[in-house]
Amino acid sequence: MRRWPTTATATASTPKHDSEDPDPTQFERALLQLRIEPICAHSPQAKGRVERLFQTLQDRLCKAMRLAGISTMQDANAWLGGYIAQHNARFAIQPQAPEDAHRPYTGTPEALARICARHHQRQLSAQLSCQFEGSQLWITPGQAHAPKAKAKVDIAQYGDGRLELLYRGQPLAYQGYLVHEHLRHKKVADDKEVNQRVDALSAEDRRALKVRAQVEMQDAMRQQGILQPDTHISPPPLGQARYGLRPAPACPSG
Repeated sequence: MRRWPTTATATASTPKHDSEDPDPTQFERALLQLRIEPICAHSPQAKGRVERLFQTLQDRLCKAMRLAGISTMQDANAWLGGYIAQHNARFAIQPQAPEDAHRPYTGTPEALARICARHHQRQLSAQLSCQFEGSQLWITPGQAHAPKAKAKVDIAQYGDGRLELLYRGQPLAYQGYLVHEHLRHKKVADDKEVNQRVDALSAEDRRALKVRAQVEMQDAMRQQGILQPDTHISPPPLGQARYGLRPAPACPSG
């Protein structure tokens, strides 16, 4: 079976910056496991078909929902079935070949959910453990199909947060230990979010440099005997006379 996705659709799940990278994206891997041959649409004509469909839905669907008084997700889901029938009756075109080319899926729902999950690869340590998003995953010993040390295993990450360890397609029993909470459920940044994250990190670096400069200036003043701040080290507002640091008070005698 073949599928003709656009280039943007085929790489939306995991963008591939290197076109010569032999490793498949998450979307391509799922298609390979389902025995579907992806054919990317690189021509403007092929992309135009999808863009025209999206423009029709984005423009017409929003207006139709507004005219129907849809304001909640439940009302939209209940109304969508009738709209799809009207949309297809108006815009659908009869194919040249009436045969249905879709191939039925004969696997189990569990296997299909595993294919549609995100897959990551990790190498086991000598103790049959690996790290994933701040957690230490340790394979339970005594399993007949357990891999050896330094072997590579697959980690299936489901949409509900569940993790499954796989070796040559067989699930493995394991125990997980949370090590770094801040790395848990780490979100993969796409091209649209990279610039925002870089800008946020740059702003944090500028604030850190400012604080570091202030600390160094205060340390230099303390070395000169100026120990207690009188006001904030930033320039005072207009009309404020006192500004800066004053010498520490002398210790009372006797």
